Amino acid sequence: MHQSFNQRVHFYYCILIALKIHGKSKKAGGIRGKNNFLLKWLRKAQDNNIFHPDITSEIEWLRGENNPGRIRYRS
Repeated sequence: MHQSFNQRVHFYYCILIALKIHGKSKKAGGIRGKNNFLLKWLRKAQDNNIFHPDITSEIEWLRGENNPGRIRYRS
């Protein structure tokens, strides 16, 4: 259980870093741009098996939740 928690923490840390780097780019595109970036990032992470298999359900859940109006970002 402890290892699974650490894997999730690492996964979400990677998301935050990726979003921060994306936000610094000229093509960030506001909320819609962040949503599109996150969906692509999650799809690539899942397709390339970047994270431990235990994280797959988390990726699928986030991809399902990431539609307009469901996930809110702070600047």
